Amino acid sequence: MTRNQKRGTYVLFIIVLVGLLFLIRSCKTEEFDTLLTRNNIQPEQVMVVSPIDSTSHLVLYKDTQTDGIASAMIQHRKWSSKVTKSGGVLEDNKDEPISYHLTRYPYSNDNTSYIVYGFIHNPDIIRLLIRYGPDSSSTEVEAGILEPSDQGRLWYAVIKQPITEMRMDIRGVDNAGNTIYSSLDNED
Repeated sequence: MTRNQKRGTYVLFIIVLVGLLFLIRSCKTEEFDTLLTRNNIQPEQVMVVSPIDSTSHLVLYKDTQTDGIASAMIQHRKWSSKVTKSGGVLEDNKDEPISYHLTRYPYSNDNTSYIVYGFIHNPDIIRLLIRYGPDSSSTEVEAGILEPSDQGRLWYAVIKQPITEMRMDIRGVDNAGNTIYSSLDNED
């Protein structure tokens, strides 16, 4: 090998190495704060960041324009991350034992997540169970409930299965395991 061939091989090696380093750097997912800030959601607005699956997270945040609670989904892709805002906001009614808002997020051609969230205003409710589907034998999901705030206790649930007919029942359960609230019983 001549001296010029060695130099050319060395330069090619350096270019490939630098290219690989840039590739590895671009594969790293962004920090949540940076990603959300770029999408007009400031860190102090964020109330919850919760994993939905290995590639997506739910974000519940205080919407500054409406003073309501809004949701967003962070989807991590191979080369970047994407934030999708719901466009809808929880209209909280403190006179009701439970307030809620349902949002649909398509996150691939075949998959959709439904996010239901709201506030619990009845202090006797310690668990929320969400049943969805066309009949009473449908799947049930337990909601995550956060610590109390001045607005009540924030709760949320993620439904990852396809829903063809939506009849949702949110049941509030007390300490003794009794159902003391049902959204089906409170429909207008």
